[in-house]
Amino acid sequence: MKILSIVFILSVLFVMAGPVFAENKQCENAVMYVEEGGKLIQSEPARAEALFREALRLCPESANASYNIGLSLYSQGKNTEAVDALKVMLNENPDHADAMRMLAYILIKENIDPARGKMIAENILKANPKDEGAKKLVMLALTESLPTTPAAPSDKKALSKQVASIPAAVSDVDTAIPVTKIKNPNAIAVVIGNRDYNDKDIPSVDYALNDAEAVKKYLVNVLGYQEGNIIYEQNASKAKFDAIFGTKENYEGRLYNYLKKGHSDIFVFYSGHGAPDPKTKQGYFVPADADSHAINLTAYPLKQLYDNIAKIAKDMNTPNVFIVVDSCFSGATEKGLLLKNVS
Repeated sequence: MKILSIVFILSVLFVMAGPVFAENKQCENAVMYVEEGGKLIQSEPARAEALFREALRLCPESANASYNIGLSLYSQGKNTEAVDALKVMLNENPDHADAMRMLAYILIKENIDPARGKMIAENILKANPKDEGAKKLVMLALTESLPTTPAAPSDKKALSKQVASIPAAVSDVDTAIPVTKIKNPNAIAVVIGNRDYNDKDIPSVDYALNDAEAVKKYLVNVLGYQEGNIIYEQNASKAKFDAIFGTKENYEGRLYNYLKKGHSDIFVFYSGHGAPDPKTKQGYFVPADADSHAINLTAYPLKQLYDNIAKIAKDMNTPNVFIVVDSCFSGATEKGLLLKNVS
């Protein structure tokens, strides 16, 4: 009886092992399909999708195949289908961080459900305060939801009435700011909101100060910046820009001096007017004391800011640099042309 029992057990194990080995082989083949699809996801996303779906057919529990189906759909511009695919995938794999980040990104970037996307990113940060991708998603949610002024009507009277009726922009982005446990004590930020201009020919930017204040709150409450490490300016002059970011000859301004070498992230936010030089087409930040007749002499060059920050980051071995600009550099505004005497 004992011998028969052993033979019976071995026979059962042998019969059961067949499907297991076959299933493992199928999943091995699925990995090859996923790898091949990964090479095509940008150039041939439809073909990549087909490969990922075949991988999922062979190995239904493959989280990578499910995730990549969502990516390939998004690469094809099928945003809603991509969201649905990622939701299904997360129902079965709720801890898949890449899928959560991708879902949040699509919801925010494509304006499908930015509030939901922001909430997903915040939940990731609660679980892992050091998740850099989630930090960037929270900032993306903020910048994508910044209010914009309405398009200008052709009738000047209607325009005046419209501008007068614009309330101070307040939304849940401004007020429903969560508090996380993230700490970034060495990070340095520059936040500038330029709403009001001395030159009577330069119109105000209605939401600039509100946007700057909201960004400052997010930096402190969500991303763990120290309030004392935020250089915050309202209606900054040309001299302020020079003092903070440096000049063409000397880039060691206030921002440079605030940094701790090798440890300080840099975050820059600007909301206000931008303008082009009509001759060189170079973009400029428009300080509060700029002259609309001489933008190239009284404004701060966009290229200079990028060049100086690149030099600063190299000198100070900066881990991360974030630059967010909420501005238009066409020279046109909803209240008329910013540049004067330009043909």
